[in-house]
Amino acid sequence: MNIQEMEQATKLTRANIRYYEKEGLLNPEREGNGYRNYSEKDRDTLLKIKLLRELGVSLAEIRDLQAGKVDLYRVMEIRMNRTDAEMQHLVNAKELCEKICMMRVRYEELNAETYLVEWEQQATGTIEKDRLTGDVKPWHRYFARLLDLNVYGFLFLCVRTFFLKWYPTAGVTTMDSYALFLTGDILLATVAVLLIEPVLLSRFKTTLGKWLFGIRVQREDGKCMTYREALERTWLVWRKGMGLGIPLYSLARMWESRQFYEENGYVEWDKGIAHSFQKRKQGFLIVGYVAVIVVLTMMEGRVEEYAKLPKHRGEITLAEFADNVNGYKEYYATLTTLPSIARTEAGLDQYGNWVRVKQIFGVTVKVGKDQMKYINDEGVLLPSLTYQVSESGVLTQVRMECDWFTYENSDFYDYYPFVNVVAVAYLGAQTDVTVRSGGINQVLSSFTFNKDCSFMIGDVEVVYDYEESITKNKGSICLTMTKK
Repeated sequence: MNIQEMEQATKLTRANIRYYEKEGLLNPEREGNGYRNYSEKDRDTLLKIKLLRELGVSLAEIRDLQAGKVDLYRVMEIRMNRTDAEMQHLVNAKELCEKICMMRVRYEELNAETYLVEWEQQATGTIEKDRLTGDVKPWHRYFARLLDLNVYGFLFLCVRTFFLKWYPTAGVTTMDSYALFLTGDILLATVAVLLIEPVLLSRFKTTLGKWLFGIRVQREDGKCMTYREALERTWLVWRKGMGLGIPLYSLARMWESRQFYEENGYVEWDKGIAHSFQKRKQGFLIVGYVAVIVVLTMMEGRVEEYAKLPKHRGEITLAEFADNVNGYKEYYATLTTLPSIARTEAGLDQYGNWVRVKQIFGVTVKVGKDQMKYINDEGVLLPSLTYQVSESGVLTQVRMECDWFTYENSDFYDYYPFVNVVAVAYLGAQTDVTVRSGGINQVLSSFTFNKDCSFMIGDVEVVYDYEESITKNKGSICLTMTKK
């Protein structure tokens, strides 16, 4: 086609076509005589340019579209939001014109300052303070998301601790128990995110983190998303943006999402979504963010202290005491460098006997039928445990005896960790031991482990007899805990 035919085919003037060629948006072939020969592809390009220009898209944006630097959806979203702002601007202008007309003032009598104050208030309220945009600051969104995840993390920590009774004291010392613990946390976090965030977005258009940063998420028409829309968006964010919270993979997904945003100007879960945001003062953001984090940290600390208490509490049975000991033995092994507690495979069965046990997916399982006598291969005897149980099955006395007078290979440090574990497993189960009273620290601080002592915790009398020969590094321990 020559240029006359192209003019007829596109309804564009020759000047328009030449201008787009000059801007590099159109590159027709040239024949041997120097005349341009326009193809159907050139016609299609001109029609696209004509349509986008009618919609108010700039030549620079069209150039980026042709180069693949930006997505058409992103350009349309930005243009749509600009149009909303322009329409609101015209509505405000019309309302102000009507007021001036109603006053029937002449030019000489016009009080411009009064009307300018009103105009600036309208413009700030509708365009600056609360504007729909696809260009919400990504760092604001990122920190809002982190704050929300901290809130959700605290909530599922409470669920894990108070309802599922899944405590850190269960012992995360092996790969299989760690895998189960991590998998459980990821599943609970996913459930928490998918249950809470869609409800907040579909009802209030925001969450705590987003509210702090002045961000609201809504449909393009300004209405709340439906619960299903909010759920689908949240799932995309959690799965593709946050990598389900899986360590390392989560960082990789966040990095890829950031790269995608920089290249395309949007992320997948923002399709069909508009963001409105209010400007927040920097001081408000900093103080508010820090305050929320501090409060959450303090509350999480209290929950964690509660979680360190034995699993079974109150009037416990012998089997429950044994479960407390096994859980605390594994937990204590992660906190100490003393070898005896960390390397022994000994644990208590439901009858309170030392047996070989193994942690399989966080559950203590008895291995073999024979009872154990030694802590390790060096011949160090396990502490002797005897019990008294009431007719109703309540454990009323625990007595532990350790003797390293007789055996050359043993010393105080072989048995000291076992005193901790047994004492906390029984005394920590008493209802008088609470987070407010000091938790397990209340129990451990009551002992003077290298001296005789006696004390009461609730209605349990504790008698601790310690004997040691300094010259020979030999001694014995007898711990008796009796419920009165």
